[in-house]
Formats: sequence, C-alpha cells, structure tokens
Amino acid sequence: MLDHAAYTEATRRSYFHQDPAFQALMRQTLGPAWHAWAAERLESVGALASTRWADLAVVANEQPPRLRTHDRWGDRIDRVEVHPAYEQLAKEAYEAGVVWPRFNPVLDGRQAPWSVVFGLGYLMAQAEQGFFCPVCLTAGTAWLLERFGDDRLKAEYLTRVASPNYDELYEGAMFLTERTGGSDVGAATTEARFENGQWTLWGDKWFASNGGRARAMMVLARPQGAPAGTRGLGLFLVPRERPDGSPNAIRIHRLKDKLGTRSMPSTELSFEGALAYPVGDVAKGFSHMAEMLNLSRIYNAVASVANMRRMINEALAFAGARTAFGARVEDYPMVRAQLIERTVEQEADLRLVFEAIRLLDRVESGEHAPRDPLLTRVLTPMVKYHTAREAVDTASWAAEAFGGIGYIEEWAPPRFLRDAQVLPIWEGTTNILLMDVLRGFAKENTGPALLGELGARLAAELPAGLAPWRTALATQVADLERHLLALANLSEADRTVHIKSWCDRAVRLYQAVLLLESAARDWEAGSGRGALVLGAFMRRHLTPTTWREALGGTLVEAYGAIVEHAPVTPTEAVAQLREALAAMPQ
Repeated sequence: MLDHAAYTEATRRSYFHQDPAFQALMRQTLGPAWHAWAAERLESVGALASTRWADLAVVANEQPPRLRTHDRWGDRIDRVEVHPAYEQLAKEAYEAGVVWPRFNPVLDGRQAPWSVVFGLGYLMAQAEQGFFCPVCLTAGTAWLLERFGDDRLKAEYLTRVASPNYDELYEGAMFLTERTGGSDVGAATTEARFENGQWTLWGDKWFASNGGRARAMMVLARPQGAPAGTRGLGLFLVPRERPDGSPNAIRIHRLKDKLGTRSMPSTELSFEGALAYPVGDVAKGFSHMAEMLNLSRIYNAVASVANMRRMINEALAFAGARTAFGARVEDYPMVRAQLIERTVEQEADLRLVFEAIRLLDRVESGEHAPRDPLLTRVLTPMVKYHTAREAVDTASWAAEAFGGIGYIEEWAPPRFLRDAQVLPIWEGTTNILLMDVLRGFAKENTGPALLGELGARLAAELPAGLAPWRTALATQVADLERHLLALANLSEADRTVHIKSWCDRAVRLYQAVLLLESAARDWEAGSGRGALVLGAFMRRHLTPTTWREALGGTLVEAYGAIVEHAPVTPTEAVAQLREALAAMPQ
C-alpha cells in the first residue's frame, strides 16, 4: 500500500530544505557576504522548484515543442512553438537568477560568482532537466560575449542575453555539430563569407539545441580560404532577426525526436546566407569555443547531481510512504543500506562539482594559486564524465526502487532516467573527455598539479580522530602517483586504454579528500556526520575487502545521521565506524 498523501507531501518539500548537505556547501562556498545575498533566493527557488516548477515541467514534457514551417498563406516562417507551461517556467526561472546575476553588478558593484547561479540552477534542474540546457546555452553565450565580444556586440547583445527581464531576454544557443563531424568538430563544412562589408554563413548544423527560440546563436564556421581542421574555424554570433526586424536566413528542417529532454527543442537547420558577426579573432574561433566548453561541462555536471538528488528525494518519499510485507519499505535494512549508499554518492559528487565551480571562480577572478588553472583543466572533464554516468545509474536505481510504477510515465523516474541518458553524451562522451585529459597531461603537465593539490590538502591540520583516514588517503595518493608514472611509460595507444582507470581512482581520491575536509569541519562543530559519510564512502570505494570484511559492519545503524541528518557526536560516529576503520589499508 502507498500512502498517497505522505508521498505527495514529502516530494513537494522545498528542494533546498530537503538537502542540508547542499545548504552547508553553499555557506562554505559562498562566504558570508555572497551567502547573505543568495540565501533568500535559494530558499525561494528551492520552494518553487519542488512545487510550481515541478508541475509546469510535467506539462511541458507531455506537450513537447512543435515546428511550424509555414503560415496559412504558405509563407516560410520556421517557428518553434513551446507549450505555455514551458514558457512560464522559463520566464520565472530566468528572472529568479539562473543566469543574470553572473553578468550584472548585484553586490557592491560586483557580479555574482558562478557558485551562486550554479546553486540556483542545481535547485531548478531538480524540477526540469530539459530547460537547463537553454540555461547553459544562454550563460555560455553571455560568457563568450563578455570575454571575446567587441564593444558593439556587448552593447547590443550581451545586455539582452544577460537581462534579468524575460521580456527583454535573448536566449542563447551554440551550434557546433554537423553530419560530417559529430565530436570531430574540425570536419565542419559550414562556410563564412565576407562580402559587401558583412559576414554571412552558409551550411548545415545537425544538432542545434534551442534552435528557433534562441535569438543570439554562437556558431562555428570556416571562413573562405581558412585551413582545414579546428584551426580554420571562426566563431560568429548569428542573430535570429536582422537589424531591420526581418527574419535572418535560417531554415529549420525538423525537430529532433529525442529519447529525453523533450520539453526543449533541438533542431536540424541550415544557414542560407545568414547575417553573422565575428566574435573575437576569426582565426581563433575554436580556441574561444573550447574555453567555453569547460563551462558547459560544469553545467552538465550540475544537471547530473541535480538529477541524482531528485531521484533520491523521490525514492526516500516512496520508501517512507510504501508498506510491503507488513512494514514500511524504508525500515528494511537492505533498503536503508541502498539509501545510505546513494546519499553518500550524491554528496561526494556534489562536493566534487562545486570544487570545480570554486576553481572556475578563482581562475576567472585572477586571484588564484599557480596550479588552479591546471586543476581546472584536468578536473573539469573528469567531473563531467563521472557525474554523468552516476546520474544514469542513480535514475535507473530509483526506477527499480519504485517497482512496477517506476516504469510508468506518470511517475518521475522514467522521465529523469530518459533525461539522464543524454548527460554522458552532451559536451563530450567519456572517450572524448578521457582524450582531453591525456592532452592536458601531454601539453600542460596537469597530472602532477592534481597530485600536488591532493598532497597539500592532506597535509592540512585535522582533528586527531580523523588521522587514520588521512594516513590511508596519503598512501593511496602516493600509489596514484606511481600509477601516473607507469601510464606515462606506455605507448600512446595503450595510454588511451588505461587512462580511465587512473581517472576513476583520481576522482574517488579527490572526493575522499573533500569529504575528509567536510568531516573535519563537522567534527570541530561537534558533529560526527561528516566522519560517517567519509567512512561509508571509503568503505565502498577505497577499501579492499575480503569476504569476512564484506560481512562486517554495514553502517545501516548510521541511517538516521547520514540520510536524515539526525544529530550524532564524533564519539558516536567513531564507535559506528570501528569496523570500517579496522578494514582500512595502512
């Protein structure tokens, strides 16, 4: 039996209030001034996302966009129409601050850090994953204009792309993919011609998300006479309308029939002499776009951890409201063990994602340590591929946790499972991202920077009760360094085969170090929850186990502290962790 009222009440609790770990992370990441500015907004978005926006998202996905190529007179109009529910969600979310605070002075003349807009976006994306793509595209368009646009483009387009007023907003888009290339962007054939004092674009884009809605599109195209490959690509802004208000020369052929993210339009389109404006040095178009891709990969990772959190919320609500075989599902030890595992996994992923965001903020501010740019370079692709796979796995688990109704479209897991499956694909598949890590090793020596960061953070002062974890992690970081040296001695082909095992270990160790730091903060505040989360994480990922150890302590007794955030002292946490500590490699 399912208690409908209990389930509904649980799922409609504010996503912000349901996530104390995220609340603590925001306080830690933002600092006092920015947290004070953002707190009310986080509260508001969390409440809207779990109720009104979640309801709008259901309708928007049931009523996907449609393409109207001609009007009733037979004239070509190429209009993409979305359901009013999607339009309303977009209006409220944009105005709530999922983009504009980063590009407008909001506190003492300063723009908000990425941590603020990503925090708001994390809450919003728990309601609707599809719309988070246009949010990413709009922020990326604004970022490219801010960084590389000339004064005229900034005055005419950046102010609109970053507008806090939806009626004035120009949504953005970025079109790279063509049938000739896919991930091989250098194979692009779209041509840029400079004639009569202006640029025009000619060619096809095969996967153009937010096409038909975006009014400022960032497009890679090859100027006539430019060399082949990525070196010959220029970056252009293509407006949806020409300066006189007439439609630009863009033809939309069809909407993609996608597995997921159905609320948001993805198109196939052609430029047939479309007016375009160069963004930055035309000879450096791919270089400019490549810088933006790291930002898009972080957006992808935020969508991943948001998807995970929504699925955990849904599974918790269902387990608490469902009775089977005479007991609440939540009360069965095997279910509690799974909920602990998923909660810990999502929290570790969330901390890793906001570590990448923290580094991005530091690098962009200019106030950063010498190795921070290298850390951003190596960590971002690893964060993206890791969290994307975790999102798919978590959504699949949530559907199973619901049983039969988890396969029914009227419930949340099917939609979020379909939406999750795009996350390992967009902004680079796992293989593409691993090759990017290898390029960073070869060109910028990023591997030692990551190892140095882990070593430095493990050397920081810690409460004595956490010393065994530090010792264990230091041993494994040293082994990771040996692994990196061995990798460097392989052939180029063999490195591509074995790089993933190194990256997987590096991700888990980086997460463990972040959880160790969180445990130290909790410990000093009189709480042992962080130590329990760290212990559960390391027991699963970083502790070799024999069958005897596998049958040891399961930490199910820590369910209240880990999943429900019930109070627990460091002394109580150490007692619960004793068996896990005994199994740690020394």
